[in-house]
Amino acid sequence: TDNYEVGVKSTFFDQRLLANFAAFWTDDWNYITNVAAPTSGGAVITYIANAPHVISRGFELDLRAQPIEGLNVYGSGAFLDAFYASFPSAPCPFEKSYLPTCDFSGSRIASTPRWAFAVGGEYSRPLGITDPFEKPIVGFFGADYTWQSSVFSGSFGDNSNSAYSVIPAYGLLDVHAGVKAEDESWNLTGWIHNALNQHYFRTLAPVVFGLGPAGLVAGYVGDPLIGGFTFKIKL
Repeated sequence: TDNYEVGVKSTFFDQRLLANFAAFWTDDWNYITNVAAPTSGGAVITYIANAPHVISRGFELDLRAQPIEGLNVYGSGAFLDAFYASFPSAPCPFEKSYLPTCDFSGSRIASTPRWAFAVGGEYSRPLGITDPFEKPIVGFFGADYTWQSSVFSGSFGDNSNSAYSVIPAYGLLDVHAGVKAEDESWNLTGWIHNALNQHYFRTLAPVVFGLGPAGLVAGYVGDPLIGGFTFKIKL
């Protein structure tokens, strides 16, 4: 494996703004990957295969700022171009299982979204009251949003980039609010995960029967809108 990386880390405005940037290129020779293939009996076998050459290249940007007292915000983004530079004798995807091998050269690596972004922040301030132990109480609220582009699932050991295993792009919003002791000795937080109730898949793959697809696609769906409370205490 050959790795190349350049980057810069900077702070501005009396460390109220932090900016990190990195670009990278990785050549991976004889890349080990899991693949799956149907058998004549209708089962699916998973085994290890070697791709002669895989390239991963891209960049990452991370920003963190405190524009006013009590408010912390962040934003990050990443571009990842990960693909088989050479894989001429790869196991075929399910829809081409009638072929002995397929050429994956130039195809994307499974489970690697090309684009990913995250933004969020939290605001906190003293409430002017104390808990039973005379510790000042701080109130806070915040939100986090993450998004990723479409990706080949790579589920169930299948890294063959089947058209049936493409998970569409999706974004998730999480929100939270609560109170805590100023010294972090306890924390009570109410939270909502997937606040927009986004429908998405975590894994996706065709169902195999005999020598080809059975006409079904199976997968695991992501969590729906979920809410709750969390209480933490340091003893």
